[in-house]
Amino acid sequence: MKARRILILSFVLIAALLIAGISYAVSPEEQAKICAQENLPKYLGMIGDDYKNFHFSSKEDLAKAYLGEPIPNVRIGMKELDTNRMLKDQAEPYPFYVFPVMVDNKAVTDFTVVLDKGKWKPVDIGGNLTAIIEEVARQNELAPAASVVLRFAGETFVIVNKDGQEYGYLPYFDDQQVKAKKLIPSKDFRDILKKIAETKIAESSLPLKDTKDLLLMGTPEAPPLPFKQDSVGNRLVRYLRHLTQ
Repeated sequence: MKARRILILSFVLIAALLIAGISYAVSPEEQAKICAQENLPKYLGMIGDDYKNFHFSSKEDLAKAYLGEPIPNVRIGMKELDTNRMLKDQAEPYPFYVFPVMVDNKAVTDFTVVLDKGKWKPVDIGGNLTAIIEEVARQNELAPAASVVLRFAGETFVIVNKDGQEYGYLPYFDDQQVKAKKLIPSKDFRDILKKIAETKIAESSLPLKDTKDLLLMGTPEAPPLPFKQDSVGNRLVRYLRHLTQ
């Protein structure tokens, strides 16, 4: 009886490990990693002598570059923002992952992948959002996984969790009399986002005189996109194929 119980428990444990392993292999983050790892060499190869515009110190650094851990993206529609709710509670997952491209344990540039028709595909390489996120995290003693990129009103923001409290910041430019890279308590940050949304909505309702007006208005907000991957079988095959390469 005791041996039978041990056998049953062993079977349950193995089954649980298999299920956990498969769940990890087919998860959005792992599938995005596979896409990024397989495509990064091609994109690095296209940089060549233009390395300075991609924040590399030398052309030799391209050969040393590798992927860091991906940063997930979320979105909130301009008209959907609720200033009375925490951002994490109203943001929806957005099928983008931004990977830091690392050299000597430092983020240098960004590599972005997107979920398109069920499969993860590369978008582009370039920019320094991940380097900024790394800098702010270091200055504020944030955990590596504390940051999430927020796409809102056609702009990019960052939400962080520090000591159980939500904060937000502007990664690039000062706006609304707020300094870039400064952590702002969630309630105040939501009010800032509300003002940005109100301005964008008001601008979009004005009649356009010419195409220059459209350009000045900036990029429209990120539309909702389905966060639906292809079949589990296809994802598992992709994972196993990646392991054998």
